[in-house]
Amino acid sequence: MKRLIAWLEETKRHLEGDFDLLVPVVGDEGMGKSTLLNELGWLWHGVQGTPHEQTIDNTMSQVAWDLPEFKRHISGKPQYSCIVVHDAARVLSRKKAMRGEQIELEEDLLDMRFGNYLVLLGFQEFDLIPTMLATRRAKNLLRIPERGVVHGHNEAGIRKRYDKGKWPKPVMKDTFPSLEGKDLWRAFVDEDQRRKQERIKPDEDDAERTVEELVEDIIDEGLDRVVSIHGGHNRPYIDRDLIEIEHGTSGNKAKKAAKVLKKMVQDGELTMPGGDSA
Repeated sequence: MKRLIAWLEETKRHLEGDFDLLVPVVGDEGMGKSTLLNELGWLWHGVQGTPHEQTIDNTMSQVAWDLPEFKRHISGKPQYSCIVVHDAARVLSRKKAMRGEQIELEEDLLDMRFGNYLVLLGFQEFDLIPTMLATRRAKNLLRIPERGVVHGHNEAGIRKRYDKGKWPKPVMKDTFPSLEGKDLWRAFVDEDQRRKQERIKPDEDDAERTVEELVEDIIDEGLDRVVSIHGGHNRPYIDRDLIEIEHGTSGNKAKKAAKVLKKMVQDGELTMPGGDSA
């Protein structure tokens, strides 16, 4: 990880020049994205020095698990902090056409130049990265082409990938080890599982609501509130994450409601806002 450590050291100097840095970390499921993010967060304590020691608790405290926590981090962390978002496509916005709060969040990211932060944003695919991040804000990007291998891209490489659809030659290559069996990994997995259980737990008011009743509520309040634009093919689709958030329901129930709504669109019973996809 010598090149990654050197990159972190250069990043610290960049932050000391009164800048911040948002870095997408792209890797498909099972390729080691969370492993790399945890290792970078751990190493940052050594690069940063003060105010935090290199401990598991301090490394876990860097992680923003949801949108409210992310907002607290970018507004209240000490100078030169590292902020880690393992599932940025869920925590942040991955859409090109968004409602008010998500638009505000993108503007906050563009204007976030007050904390001198290193922000590591994990994405499974490049196409899930918000447009403004891929085309304007990101100066560095890390990609995991195979497990244990990381490629670094600069701003020119990111823009070329966005315009051409193919990855250019990286400006940096390195490897990273597995965390399997390590205390840091066990701590991350335990907290990740706890957070997932919290997300899928339905609200008390939702416990008695059937999928059919949820579908009726979605239609009554407007299908457009749960429709997003896909970052890859630019077509509208019914977003089960938005159903879960907007209607305070469990992830499982939101998934079932999305399937019902999709079939209703396909059968002509509903009209998809902005197009004919579902």
